[in-house]
Amino acid sequence: MLPMILLLLLIAGAHSSLSDGSRAAKDEQALSRGETALADLLESAVAGNANDDGDGIIVSKSPYRFTFPPTNDYVVGILANPCGANGTYGREDDMALGYDCCMERFGSGEYGYRLGSKDRFSNGYSNGIPVDPDEPLHNIDLVDEFGRSLDYSHSRRADDVVYIDESCTGLRQPHSACIADRFAAARSKLNPPCWDNNSTVDSTLDCHTPTGKRQRHCMQVSYSVNAFIPICGGEFEESDECGSFLEVHGPSSPYDSEEAMLSQMKITRPLSNGMYTTTLSLTYKDDHSRILCSLAEQYADHEFQQSFPRCPALDGDDVLMCTQERVFAEDVPKGHSGRYFVRPCAPMVEADDSGQYSSVDVSGLYPGECSVDKRFAGCGMTLSSGLCHGKDHLYTMKDEIGKVTSVPSESNPNYGVTFNDGRTVYWFQKEDLDFLKPESNYEVWFVVRNRFEKRVKKKKPFRVIWPRCTYDSINDRYFPYAMMDDEGNPMSVL
Repeated sequence: MLPMILLLLLIAGAHSSLSDGSRAAKDEQALSRGETALADLLESAVAGNANDDGDGIIVSKSPYRFTFPPTNDYVVGILANPCGANGTYGREDDMALGYDCCMERFGSGEYGYRLGSKDRFSNGYSNGIPVDPDEPLHNIDLVDEFGRSLDYSHSRRADDVVYIDESCTGLRQPHSACIADRFAAARSKLNPPCWDNNSTVDSTLDCHTPTGKRQRHCMQVSYSVNAFIPICGGEFEESDECGSFLEVHGPSSPYDSEEAMLSQMKITRPLSNGMYTTTLSLTYKDDHSRILCSLAEQYADHEFQQSFPRCPALDGDDVLMCTQERVFAEDVPKGHSGRYFVRPCAPMVEADDSGQYSSVDVSGLYPGECSVDKRFAGCGMTLSSGLCHGKDHLYTMKDEIGKVTSVPSESNPNYGVTFNDGRTVYWFQKEDLDFLKPESNYEVWFVVRNRFEKRVKKKKPFRVIWPRCTYDSINDRYFPYAMMDDEGNPMSVL
């Protein structure tokens, strides 16, 4: 048996020796094909980021690619102001948190929305209408970062402070702080560390690094990634075209596109054990005389129910349309309801001496004409109960979110509000509106860069609450920044 075993070993060895030469040739061919494919890929990447504008001039396209990872792959987490207002002292009436409160520990944000508004709206309020951070728990729908409802028993937020209020007669009666007879609640001044305070950013404040170094016009930002963070070394270690970055971006405006980078910070750690805290400048494009600001954009809370009848466009303007039943004996069976035709609604007219209004398109008398806009001349004002007569339909804008396009002036005391991004504007008195602050006006992007593209892995919205943007009196609009005077104070008008 021993010679046979030796023979087998020799044969196997000879076969292995022959395979080494063949494998080397195959490896060389595979390497050559790989180099060719890589060259083609890089060439296509360059071509994909540029185009000819028709005059032979190469114009660069957007380098950003939005590739948000699925949560079952890995998660990028970002917290703004994790230790309080700009990470310094917190609000004046709050207990201060240390500037290293969110270093290498886990944290998350919780967000409150107005009761009943969750998942109802669009127009910048995708998850609902945000409430003031000091609102007590019984007045909010609590959700996580992804808009999923949170049970109060799982919240890291401190329990509300309950106090005696003799005016309270029940839940939210006669005011929203009431929780029961003679008792009211207020949010506790105790804040957990590693919390997302993304609606408390004040660009005029300074902040501290986690090591205690004070910096001008900045905020703390904490990030975590439960995967390897791409960083660059060697000759690309200091390159701004390679590695992972946190970038600040604002909304599109006549001055900047959404992709305009207003501030940045390079990440130098390949791993994060929990949240890691750094700072981001709140200056506008590294100009220390200009800082990020609270945009003057406002939304109005009204509900436009898309109920019958509708308001289609006609001759370049909106009019209220009504349907009218017409029966054609020659082609409609006896007893059939007939056909409906759409036409502009007849205007309301005074129908009797008591001041009641009606028209051929409504079923009864109403105490007045609709005062919102002349385009609603076919509508009547309802009684205080909001009930309509007969087959009339309620047509209301209650609880819909619109955008304020015009503020009162000497010639017009009303606010102009649009519900369709400016196509039409309706006018309301101030007492008819509930003004809301935008959910956010800036974003922090987690970006992985190479020489050919920038891959955005996460967008984190935050809201600057102060200062107000400087008004450009020449162009009659706001700058996307607040200008600072020689004493370091924000300027309201230029």
